[in-house]
Amino acid sequence: MVGISVDASGNIYILDMGNNQVTKWTPGALNGIIVAGGNGVGSTAYQLYSPWGMFIGLNASNIWIADTSNSRIVRWENPRTAIIVCGSYGSGANQFNNPNGLFVDESASNTLYVADTYNHRIQMWLPGATNGTTVAGQTGVCGAGLNQLCKPQSVTKDTNGNIYITDYGNNRIMYWMIGSTSGVIIGGSSIYGTLPNQLHLPLNTKLDPSGDVIVADTFNNRIQKFSILCRKFEISL
Repeated sequence: MVGISVDASGNIYILDMGNNQVTKWTPGALNGIIVAGGNGVGSTAYQLYSPWGMFIGLNASNIWIADTSNSRIVRWENPRTAIIVCGSYGSGANQFNNPNGLFVDESASNTLYVADTYNHRIQMWLPGATNGTTVAGQTGVCGAGLNQLCKPQSVTKDTNGNIYITDYGNNRIMYWMIGSTSGVIIGGSSIYGTLPNQLHLPLNTKLDPSGDVIVADTFNNRIQKFSILCRKFEISL
């Protein structure tokens, strides 16, 4: 299991990477039901290959999946209908290299943000677009500069349009305004460690209702919380 989500009705969705499927567990259920994948390893629209990221909105009308080893994003509308949204293997504007995370901005007609992990960038896909736009990082460059990323694992967005990136290879969390040429470190640093202000290969980041950043600090075996409400950001445009 590499991902979990809960919808407004309390149903739990589990991304089961090893079995290439998503299962849904209703409240009180003793067994889950397969709602995406479960058709063996493959690259057809109705198959998954080591999926790593998942996004489910509150109404759970669609399940969006980072189909990592197929280097693409797929959307499951029901257990029998899947659509390849975008991607194939590569470094072009219409490609990914093993993407691990994604976020769907439902308030902006399902604009898609993808942590294109081994291209070291975040790609934004507007509805109906045939190419993505790099909004953070540099394609093919793993670096620790404020304008760079290294193996980003996840991306999420706040209500003001800013994105938060789990910069795995740099042991840090980045805050990035759309349109900016660089980001700001809001948690961790390029040096891993166990201090409260350090991280060690974090894998996921979420925002709580107050806007604080919650981080899965994976190799430190802990969850870290970073408050950003009083922090002053200086962004390069």
